[in-house]
Amino acid sequence: MKIKILTLSLLTSALLSTTSFAQESLVEQIKKRAGQIAEVKALLNDADPNTRAAALDVMLKSEDTAMRELAYATGLNSADDVLRAVTVRNKLNETNILAVEAKLPDQATDKSKEAFNEYLNGGILTVKISKYEEATGSFTFRTQNSGSSYLGSVAGLKLNFEEYRCAGSFMLNDASEFEGTLSCKGQAFPAKIQLN
Repeated sequence: MKIKILTLSLLTSALLSTTSFAQESLVEQIKKRAGQIAEVKALLNDADPNTRAAALDVMLKSEDTAMRELAYATGLNSADDVLRAVTVRNKLNETNILAVEAKLPDQATDKSKEAFNEYLNGGILTVKISKYEEATGSFTFRTQNSGSSYLGSVAGLKLNFEEYRCAGSFMLNDASEFEGTLSCKGQAFPAKIQLN
């Protein structure tokens, strides 16, 4: 009986010290990671635009999800339009669908209402990207209205596309969303595309 109690006591002690070691190791890992993130954030905010661009580029290409998401958040909200453009180009690598949210103007004509309801399914045009070339900024897409593939492009902070019935022209705004005009069968609607 005394041997069982002693054995149980030793096992409990070993288990507690292993748990304590694992917790210390986890705390050390977190502190190390926090230091790495702080270092990278400093590079993203460096006074030298080349350092900022290089840090952003490396982070956007990283396999590390946390670093990539930090780069997207920083790049899209940057005051530097070059960083914003680079971020948009990279973000489209991970984007399969652009949901274009159009708004029917208050004083819409019957023709506008008809085009809105027929082509925009209550205000949404779904742009399904099948192929994207980051180097050129061009993409191949279809919409819920089309069976054929069409071409679109992103250049700097501008995104444009055109298919048989609808065409869109957008500019990245300060809220990090594309804002512009969606025209369907000659009827223009204010529209936005969120990049999330």
